[in-house]
Amino acid sequence: MTRLPILLIIVPLLVVANGARAQGGNVGVNSDAFVDQVGAANSVAVAQSGAAVARIAQQGTNQTVQLTQHVVGTGSSARIDLDMRGLINDAVVTQHGVAVATVAIAGTGNNLWLAQSGGVAGAANAVALAQSGIGNSATLAQYGSGNAIALTQTHNDNVAAISQTGTNLAIKMTQDGGARAIVSQVNR
Repeated sequence: MTRLPILLIIVPLLVVANGARAQGGNVGVNSDAFVDQVGAANSVAVAQSGAAVARIAQQGTNQTVQLTQHVVGTGSSARIDLDMRGLINDAVVTQHGVAVATVAIAGTGNNLWLAQSGGVAGAANAVALAQSGIGNSATLAQYGSGNAIALTQTHNDNVAAISQTGTNLAIKMTQDGGARAIVSQVNR
């Protein structure tokens, strides 16, 4: 008997199992999503607004994550903790407003596209990304003031494309093993 992976996403007033798509959160209200998947062809799509936290862990092959967080309200922020392990993993993360992203991806053929924008004046966004394995790529874009990226890629054939537009920007990058990087910082 084949056992299918189980997906459980909890967002206020919404629970989705095996559906891999959830949208929720009320404007200005906490919106939390917690996902843990093991197996092949795992997929999850989450859209959150208000103060938002998403913790997503996937282990297996051909996994995808699509996350959109839109922060609304003074003093609100968004956070993603993403841990993907396996082969041919793709993650697309978009955060609007004050946001923090912590991402760990391990395996072969992993791809991350992450964009952060906005935030109220003086509020900063941050990305901490660790990728290990072979053939990893990271595309990171930040727009706004006081944004920071810390990127570590280890093993073979890593590629990073980083773009920051705004003021008071910071990048710390460590690459090991046949790495290529394209970095752009525009002070506006």
